[in-house]
Amino acid sequence: MPKLLQYDGKKWVELFKIGERGPAGRDGNQDTKEQILKKLNSGDRKEHIITQEILDRAVEILDQRTQFLIHKVSNLASQVNTATTTATIYTKSGTISGTTITTDHSITSVIGFYINGQFIHPADYNAGGTTITISSDMAVGLNGLAYSVIYT
Repeated sequence: MPKLLQYDGKKWVELFKIGERGPAGRDGNQDTKEQILKKLNSGDRKEHIITQEILDRAVEILDQRTQFLIHKVSNLASQVNTATTTATIYTKSGTISGTTITTDHSITSVIGFYINGQFIHPADYNAGGTTITISSDMAVGLNGLAYSVIYT
């Protein structure tokens, strides 16, 4: 049964399980569905209220992003011998035309690739030499959009 959670400033606290009968209101009767929605949607609320499912999904997404960044940093560290080499970080920005982007320098590792400010997952492109190739499924409708790539 889904739970409704409220942030008390330090942690998420369960208000009630959705579908359960809540406590009686001021008049001694339980609030109707409309009264509850009106309270939750009122603009003067200072509390943050979400469902447990939304909180769990947010944590899952953050964990995936964290694991991805850890993987990228460990790959970058393994490719650079700090005793003899310093990694140079390059950036390139432009407008997408087709499915390939040509960089000014040979790509060792892509640190971040963004289209219209949106992070692009490495599964959606290949990088090698001086070229980034966007997967054909991903490339549909991207012509003319701004991109930015950070690479070594």
